[in-house]
Amino acid sequence: MAQRIIVIPNSFNFQQEGYYDFSSVLSFFNWKISDEVILLDFIRCENANYQALSLIVLYVWHLEQNRCTVEFKWNGDKGATQMWKRMGAIEWSEVLHQELQNFKGHDTKPLIAIRSTADLPLVQAKLEKYLQGFDVEYLNTLRYILSELVYNTREHGWNEQDIPSLVQFNWYANKNELHFIVADIGQGIKAHLEQTYPAFEDDATALRFAVLPETSGTFAKAKQNPYGQINNAGMGLFLSHNLIWRQLKAEMYLVSGNGLVHVSPTDLTSKQLSNAFPGTFILVKVQLHKFENEQDKQNWQSYHEVMSQLRAEAKAAVDKREKAKEENIFNLSIYNFFGNYAEDKEAAIKFRDRHLIPAIKEGKSIRVDFSDVQQAPHSFLNALFATPIKMLGLEAYRKIRLYNANADIRETIDFIFEDHIE
Repeated sequence: MAQRIIVIPNSFNFQQEGYYDFSSVLSFFNWKISDEVILLDFIRCENANYQALSLIVLYVWHLEQNRCTVEFKWNGDKGATQMWKRMGAIEWSEVLHQELQNFKGHDTKPLIAIRSTADLPLVQAKLEKYLQGFDVEYLNTLRYILSELVYNTREHGWNEQDIPSLVQFNWYANKNELHFIVADIGQGIKAHLEQTYPAFEDDATALRFAVLPETSGTFAKAKQNPYGQINNAGMGLFLSHNLIWRQLKAEMYLVSGNGLVHVSPTDLTSKQLSNAFPGTFILVKVQLHKFENEQDKQNWQSYHEVMSQLRAEAKAAVDKREKAKEENIFNLSIYNFFGNYAEDKEAAIKFRDRHLIPAIKEGKSIRVDFSDVQQAPHSFLNALFATPIKMLGLEAYRKIRLYNANADIRETIDFIFEDHIE
């Protein structure tokens, strides 16, 4: 049988010149290969990061389950070869085939296979090693986030090949940053949500929806698999992404299929990637800090206070959603779907056609909340509202209500109203 050589490129890193470019790493993978002898060539790869390399473990597992024979060409103990061995990834076959086996990598670069939530204590133990000397509230916050992300990956990460999910940590001492990735090659978030909700036009839209409160594909009853029962309130991603940007002032990248959602301390944005990932991975980047004095500690809200606040916000959002259904109202939070800087005209057109126009045809009123939105140019607002205003005519003044819009946004929308009502 002929051998297919797959060369890992010189740079196998999510970060390119200071910004994150996931498509370049994702372009490496060919998930359609089966029944071949594969040689993975590590020789040329000198610039890599551990989180990107961990995806190759999932790829190797996938290739073997597709009846491939996987071989390796190493570069001694240099570059990506050294990193692969340091993670313990060289034990990939034993971990895949022996249920009680896990990776035995270096304590500062741990790689952990997740077969069930029973593996969570191992993940938490690795986390605690990084956070020795940090305040317990800081640890509790990160422990909760990891717990939810591990639960989620077993929920939407289920696959017929029963390939485990992965968690990988790395502490960048020179930056005092902790990076970790939770990854699977399951069905993906879009397919998971579509067990319960109508089809989404693309993965990025599904990811935007996934971070809203009480959003979960596990409410489906039609499909019978270990993760298809009503066992989750749909709060995991909502709580996790809020803790990440509000409490930790950190960043989260959520990738599933062709979709990407980026959560930062200042914004929430989404986009479609040029290359797809067959499952889901979540990359979190946290700047670690210790409380230097009592004032620092007082400025940090306790974990329980923040969780209580977030649950109250979630309940209010869900109650508002249910009330809107009863009152025949369609509620739209611009921030939830378009971020602080609502500028994506194409996204506005898709949302208009999928949600606003059908709502108008059903006789619903539209309530638009601009809370936390700093900027929305005329091109975006016109794409979103011009057609609905034309459809409604003078009724638009009664049927479309705006809340919490700043002066510039309000003035622009007023102009759009005047321009499209005859």
